[in-house]
Parts: sequence; structure tokens; C-alpha cells
Amino acid sequence: MYDLSIAFALVCSLLVPSAQAATDSNFTKVCMSGELAGTGSCPADPVVGHGPNNWACTRDNTTQLIWSIETFSNKTWAQATDHASGSLADGYNGSARCGFHANWRVPTRDELGSIVPQGGGPKVVDMSYFPEAVYNWHWSSDSVSTRPDRAWIGFFYNGLTVPRDKARSMSMYVRLVRSELSMEL
Repeated sequence: MYDLSIAFALVCSLLVPSAQAATDSNFTKVCMSGELAGTGSCPADPVVGHGPNNWACTRDNTTQLIWSIETFSNKTWAQATDHASGSLADGYNGSARCGFHANWRVPTRDELGSIVPQGGGPKVVDMSYFPEAVYNWHWSSDSVSTRPDRAWIGFFYNGLTVPRDKARSMSMYVRLVRSELSMEL
């Protein structure tokens, strides 16, 4: 006869680590003011917005990267990586976003892949921390070493990265990032 108590214990031991992993997030919401969710005047569960106590960024607690939760669309590689006046990065670097007013940029290939869990399946970017994630191609700032006319792009749907011709007028999505530890300029 099969002992149901042993089966129940086995099932519970398999489920508990998964449940624990689901509650232990690698990410923290950051208010526009730069305060982490639940600290200072930043609510424990801030809503998306542009006010000082609204959620505007997500901090990766492993890499120490600060990610904008905004996704920009229809940008060529030149537009995405441009830091001139009026560019995406310039707009972020000219204001105090999430407590930082400098060093916002397009992520590297590795950084872009860092928010896609390894071995993930479809739709693996955590929407509870990246609410504007678009499951499509995103530019990285990295050129392909053997082909400088190409840049790496990442697919948020499944984490795939491939090279793409920079000069083509192909438009992709862009998400800006900065290192929490980089110096403000």
C-alpha cells in the first residue's frame, strides 16, 4: 500500500523551493526620487509615473544595474546610442531620473541578457518589474567584434541575441540602463 504521508511530504519539499524562489525577487522597484520601494516616502508598491514617489526604474540586486521601466520604440541603432542634445540618453541625463542625472545609456549585450533568466522559455522577462517590456528585438550598445558594421540585438521573448546591420534603417526597441555605482558627471 502506498503511504500518502510520504507522497505528501515529497510533493511539499518539491514545491517549497519554487514558492520561495517566487517570493525572493532579484529586483527592487525604484521611485523617481531614487528611493527604493518601501523606504523614505517611496511606497512599498509604487505605481508607474513621473512624480517623485512614482515607480520609474527597477534595480537589479545582482548586477547593481538601474533599468528604466520605459521602453522606446522605432529607434535605429544610431538613434539609440546617440548621446547628443535631444537624444534618448540626453533626455534622461538632463533630469533626475530615479535619483540619477547622468550615465544613462543603451545596455551592452550581456547587460541586456541579464534581465532574461537563463534557460527561460517564452515571455521570460518579469513583467512585475519590467511592466513596459515588449517581447521583441532590443538594441544593445555592443558592436559585433568581427563585423563592426553590426550590433547585437536581444529578443525579450526568449533571450536570443543575434547580430544586426547598424546602417539599415531597421527600427528596434530600446531600454536605457545605468550602473548604480558609476560616478555622476
